[in-house]
Amino acid sequence: GLSREDVRVYLNIAVNGPQTLQVIQGYLQKDWKQVLMSIRKLEETGLVSCVKGEFTAIPFEDALEIVVDSNLAEALNVEINKDKIVKQWQSYLNKKLNVK
Repeated sequence: GLSREDVRVYLNIAVNGPQTLQVIQGYLQKDWKQVLMSIRKLEETGLVSCVKGEFTAIPFEDALEIVVDSNLAEALNVEINKDKIVKQWQSYLNKKLNVK
């Protein structure tokens, strides 16, 4: 669920250590709003935290574990709902074919 920009923000903090929003923005040459959106998403997933205005990344190994677990949970959810998803797809196709 992370975008390329989210990953770039995480890696920047992980490699360069704790940083303010302005420093991260400078490194990445991105609009501060875009950087802030990525930071918020990283905070929600537990990959980054903020202490006294500086953002810190969890260790890469821990971040990888979180991402893997999240993707496994998402894949399991798709597997569990596979029949329902296929039925919805077939219903959509039937409606589409009947319209034309």
